[in-house]
Amino acid sequence: MRMLAAVVIVHCHYSKVRGPTCAKVLVDRLKALGVTGPEVKVLAGGVAGFMDEFKGDAALVQLPAGGWNPAQK
Repeated sequence: MRMLAAVVIVHCHYSKVRGPTCAKVLVDRLKALGVTGPEVKVLAGGVAGFMDEFKGDAALVQLPAGGWNPAQK
């Protein structure tokens, strides 16, 4: 038997549209498959909000050379 994660966190850059849309699609698909759990959450503020708050915390974030650049492609 395969064990699913207890929580799945979905995000996009700001988690205003794409993140919540993806979370809903995932929840709907899990229900259609008859899968109970995991709990699906959206990262408030998205990656941009997370980085604004935690970019200085080396225990949470490993920055690429050059640091955090939200416009980076």
